Amino acid sequence: MPNIVYVDVSAREHGSNKMIASKSCALSLVRQLFHFNVIEAFTGVRKKKKENEVIVILFCCNMV
Repeated sequence: MPNIVYVDVSAREHGSNKMIASKSCALSLVRQLFHFNVIEAFTGVRKKKKENEVIVILFCCNMV
């Protein structure tokens, strides 16, 4: 059975247009997941996915 980790992350960002706000919101979510050790830093080497390993991430992004 895979390890299940529940992490509450949320992001709310402002920008001069929707695309900038969306990108800023996405970056904020990724930074939070990294600091919670849900995702690891990109090392430049791509790893093959394990067949029995599944990662599910649920999030909500509010853009203003």
